[in-house]
Amino acid sequence: MHLETCWTIDTPWTNLPECPPAALVLLWANLSQRTVTTAAATLLRRFPGTALIGCSTAGLVHEGRLASSGLLAIFWYTRHPIQAIRARARGLANEWSLARQLAAAIGGQPTGPVLLLCEGLHLDGERLAEALSSSLPGCPMVGGMAGDGERFHRTSLLWGEDIQEDGLVALVFPPSVESTWASGCGWHPIGPPRTVTAAQGPLVLEIDKEPALELYSRYLGPHAADLPASGHHFPLLVTPPGSKPRLRSLIAVAPQRQGLRFTTAIPEGSTVRLMHASLPDVLAEAQATAARLPSGWEAALMVSCVARRHVLGPLADDEAATVTQTLGIPTIGWYSYGEITPCPCTFHNQTLCLTLFREQEG
Repeated sequence: MHLETCWTIDTPWTNLPECPPAALVLLWANLSQRTVTTAAATLLRRFPGTALIGCSTAGLVHEGRLASSGLLAIFWYTRHPIQAIRARARGLANEWSLARQLAAAIGGQPTGPVLLLCEGLHLDGERLAEALSSSLPGCPMVGGMAGDGERFHRTSLLWGEDIQEDGLVALVFPPSVESTWASGCGWHPIGPPRTVTAAQGPLVLEIDKEPALELYSRYLGPHAADLPASGHHFPLLVTPPGSKPRLRSLIAVAPQRQGLRFTTAIPEGSTVRLMHASLPDVLAEAQATAARLPSGWEAALMVSCVARRHVLGPLADDEAATVTQTLGIPTIGWYSYGEITPCPCTFHNQTLCLTLFREQEG
C-alpha cells in the first residue's frame, strides 16, 4: 500500500494523482461547507465511484507541517478494496446505535484496521469506544473526533459530497493491511488524588464535597481568569471506579453551578488528579512516542488533541515535524476533539496517537 496527498488552501486542485485510489479522505480546517463540497465534487468527478469520507479539524498535518486552514486530500492505494461506511446518530448522541450500525455493515467479515472519523461535540467518546469494543471485539479501530478549530461550535463529517453533523464515517481496510500504534501525552500530576462527590454526566459539580470550580480555580491561581481556555493546560486524570485512568479535557465552566464541564461523563466516585505539563515535556513525549514504533511500515496517521495544539502555541509545528522526522515515512493527520486507539477501543484526550500501516504481500 501507499498514500498520496494533495493540499490546497481553497483553490482548485492542480496536482491530482493519475491513478484512481482505493479510497479518499478529505480533511479540512477553517473553510466553509460550500468550499468543502465543491472540492469533494471535483475529486469525485476525477475519480468516479471512489469512496470518499472526511471531517472538519482543528488543524491539518501534512509533510511535517501544521496547517491552520486548507484542504488535505489523502489518496489510499491498496491491492484490495477498501469499504466505506456511514452511520447516522438520530438525536445526535446515540453511541450504541452507531456501533451496531458499523458492526452490521462490516457483517462479521475479517478486516484490517478501521479508520473512524466521528462527530466531535455531541457524541460521548468514552461511551462510543465502549460500544465499539462490545460490538466489534478485536477489531482494530483508529482515528478520532472531528474538530472546529478552538471554537467548539460545530463539527462536520463528509460522505461523498454530503455534509453531516452527526454520527460517524469510516474506512474499513482489507485484512491484507496491518497496523500498529502508540500513544503518549507528557502531562504530570500536581496535587493529591481527590474524589468526585457530585456530577451530572460530563458536568462535575463537587470534588471532595467542595464546589468543583472553586477548587479548580484555587489550583490554577492567576490562570483561572482565563478559563475555560486555560483548562487545556490543566486536564484531569480521571479514574472511574473499576476502570483505568484517562486524561479528560475541560471544555467549559458553569459559574452559576460552580461546575466544570469535560468531554465525557465523569461518574461520581471517580478519583481525579489535576495534571500539568511544560512545553518541553509535551514535545519530548511526542518524539518518544514516535520512537517507540518499529520501522518497516509504509504510512502513518497522526491524530493529536486540540488541547495539545493550544498548549504548544507556536511550537505546535514542532510536534508535527518531530513526529514525521522520527517516523521517516509519509505522515498525515489532524488535530481533533478526541483520539481513538484500538484493542480495546479507547477514547483519549490531550493525547498524541500514532498509527502505522502496511500491506502484506500477495
